[in-house]
Amino acid sequence: MNLKPEERLNKILKYGGAGLAALLILGLFAWRLEVARRRAEAAEAELAALKVMMGKPKPAPAPQAQQAKVDPDGATRTMLVGRWVNHGIADGRDCTRTLEFDQNGTCHFRAASAGLSETSNTSEVGLWSVRGDIVFIDVKSPEALSDHFRLIRLTTEKLCIRNQFGTERVYDRVK
Repeated sequence: MNLKPEERLNKILKYGGAGLAALLILGLFAWRLEVARRRAEAAEAELAALKVMMGKPKPAPAPQAQQAKVDPDGATRTMLVGRWVNHGIADGRDCTRTLEFDQNGTCHFRAASAGLSETSNTSEVGLWSVRGDIVFIDVKSPEALSDHFRLIRLTTEKLCIRNQFGTERVYDRVK
């Protein structure tokens, strides 16, 4: 919005005080956008100069045909295989939950909680699969629904999950 001073004055006189305020706001907004654009350009130029000085020029993008296809779900499946244990509290009692993922796609879930005079155990068996960061477990018992949880963090020693109810649990790998 590059107006000559005479044109700007004519518009101010034509539209009155409201026009003056609107023009001032628009002018300030345009000025701030221009300043932000100049700062971004300067920062990009400085970053490129620093990379060149450090000997790390921006690499050219590799052609898509040369890149090997990686199956992230397969890597997650490989890392999940094994037995994982969580010690926590359920209904005011100590509870030990065990998740066991077999290489053949079978999953075992056991929960054992001990109270003052009783011990309860539950066990479910199902097939498991991974899609993205979601692990699906299809439980074989007819009264149980299929289960799923989101992987929050997975390392060689720790597994942190969030179930469909929003509860997060940290499991340790059993060696």
